[in-house]
Amino acid sequence: MKTGLIFVGFLFLINPDFITLDIIPDFIGYILIACGLSRLSLLEERIAAAKKWLLFLALTSVVKLFSSALVFTSTLQSDRLMFCFFFLVAEGGLSWLFCDNFFKGLHYLAIRRDGTLMLKSFDLVRGYVTGFFLAKAVINFLPQLPTIFFSEIDAGADYVQDYSAMRTNFFTTQRILLVIGGVLLVFFGIYTARIIKAYLKRCREDKTFYENLISSYVENVEKNAPLQTRLAIKGAFFWFFLAFVCMGDLYLDFINIFPKPLFAFFVFLGLRRLDAAYSEAKVPAFHKLLSLVSFAVLCVTYGIRLARLIATGDNAFPYLFPYEVLAWCSTVLNLIFSILPLWFVFAAISRCTRLYTAQDYRKKGLVVFAFAFVVSALSSCQYLFVGRSDLVVFLQWGLYAVLLYLHKSSMDDIFAEADYKLT
Repeated sequence: MKTGLIFVGFLFLINPDFITLDIIPDFIGYILIACGLSRLSLLEERIAAAKKWLLFLALTSVVKLFSSALVFTSTLQSDRLMFCFFFLVAEGGLSWLFCDNFFKGLHYLAIRRDGTLMLKSFDLVRGYVTGFFLAKAVINFLPQLPTIFFSEIDAGADYVQDYSAMRTNFFTTQRILLVIGGVLLVFFGIYTARIIKAYLKRCREDKTFYENLISSYVENVEKNAPLQTRLAIKGAFFWFFLAFVCMGDLYLDFINIFPKPLFAFFVFLGLRRLDAAYSEAKVPAFHKLLSLVSFAVLCVTYGIRLARLIATGDNAFPYLFPYEVLAWCSTVLNLIFSILPLWFVFAAISRCTRLYTAQDYRKKGLVVFAFAFVVSALSSCQYLFVGRSDLVVFLQWGLYAVLLYLHKSSMDDIFAEADYKLT
């Protein structure tokens, strides 16, 4: 039941943050644990809910990582305190929801599937895992806690007597809390990991429970063709939505916050998911191949823009080509290889609509495609006119927001009808 992924994912969480900077990104661990729970989530609703909260934790981790650009450029400790407090509340609340749903669902499965060995140390494991998740959120906030007590830290030397001494004391306290909290988190995490490893081993040794669980999964999931089709459509639509999230060019210092190559890669994952689970709507092989080609080309164009950002002066490649030539070439390639995956998404959703619903996706799809084309064109071309007109940027962002709404709502309508007919 992919218990190994749960353990490996937990190992990614045994590291403290430096304010909001996470050297070993937590979202990798959350996603691995969610993948490890994917089969169990099909057998118990509360574990499915726990998986959902894990994905929200992964999203929070990504937002936290990107917020470092604002946190570390700010000179005000009160701003850092505000960010850290927000993530304390978000991570603490989501962690509690995850642990509560997961262990309630696991306890239910253990009782229903005769998991005698699982129930022996169940409360111990639940206590340690819940304690670790909550302690992690608190310890990550701990280094910013002195800001509350050193309330004049942002005032400046002109307004505070012995400001230099106060500043020294503040940063000394902050470093001590960072070191103590980091050491405690690592030791607590390692001990909890040992408990999880032993418990997962006990679960696998509980032959009655494991065999009952496997037989239930095979009967209710693997041999359930309509369920497999629903899961395939749901998974593909999830990747298609993530792909469109990465379509908008929301750049910082002229480099996209969401790397554009992820758009083509997520489209490929969606086509692959749709193709793997059922044979009625096979995705053409060249669609998947060209999606990977688009991913490679978009990586090159993204690299050219990144090189311009890193290079000193206006010409990033002084000994090869003028940057203007490369800018035009990368813009054309970026546009072409953004439209190709976009068309594949439109074709795949249309195929699902014809097979599993009575709806007509052509009109909605053409509207979504038109918006996506304009957004892609604006995001590709704005690098040619950097600094000349903010109107292009704001227009793209507005259309991008409308595009995400139309794309998500149309896929939700299609999946809702398909889910109803296949249930």
